[in-house]
Amino acid sequence: MATRPNEGQITCKDCDSIILELPNITDTNKLIIALRSKYKLEVDEAHGIQETISKCQLVDIGKAKNEFILIEYDYKDGCMAAYPWKYQIIFKQGNTTPIHIGAYDSIQSIELNNEKYLLATESTGKGNGLHKLLTVSNNSIINVLDLDYDDIHTVDSYGDDGYFVNPLSISVKDFNHDGYEDLVFKGSRKMLMGSTEYGDHYDLKESEYYIKPVVFVFIYDSKSNKYIAQEDYWKKYIKLYL
Repeated sequence: MATRPNEGQITCKDCDSIILELPNITDTNKLIIALRSKYKLEVDEAHGIQETISKCQLVDIGKAKNEFILIEYDYKDGCMAAYPWKYQIIFKQGNTTPIHIGAYDSIQSIELNNEKYLLATESTGKGNGLHKLLTVSNNSIINVLDLDYDDIHTVDSYGDDGYFVNPLSISVKDFNHDGYEDLVFKGSRKMLMGSTEYGDHYDLKESEYYIKPVVFVFIYDSKSNKYIAQEDYWKKYIKLYL
């Protein structure tokens, strides 16, 4: 097995040379060290890590032909506070200055209204989180999905009061028939707790668990170029989130 070089053996110039070769990778070990050193990536090594480059590809982002390199460095394990134990770095080919560094559970390409986006899934170690819809503006990455942690989670696999039976399905359709495509999340939530008429919460017996459908629709606003929640989903589904 080849001996892995350490950070002291790779200079800043070496880092730049390695990164400028992307998306071609000639030495994965050196690339990992270059990424960690160049971009000061914090890695929790207490649990023993297994470093990989799990993604390295060209992606289009935005309305024009904007081709970027998306590279994902994954170190597999760590404390829950450090989850998801991976980083995604986005930059123009031939440029070592990233336009974005994120730490998402997953990230995938999606196209709506003739614009190409990256749909990112943010999640805590417990499995609660949300989605972001990323595009490029003024040479930086912005989120255009009107959703934050004060809203209903679109990621929920942690069985406290309940959880989504499966990850929400994601579809693109003109939901309000205005000629623009909208983003729809749909699924079911299994409830493990109930509430009394006075608002007190209690654990349900297993035989009392029940499932409720959920749908989150984000309507495209052409003026702001954002996807806005069709209604107040916290008020709509408050009884499902105790």
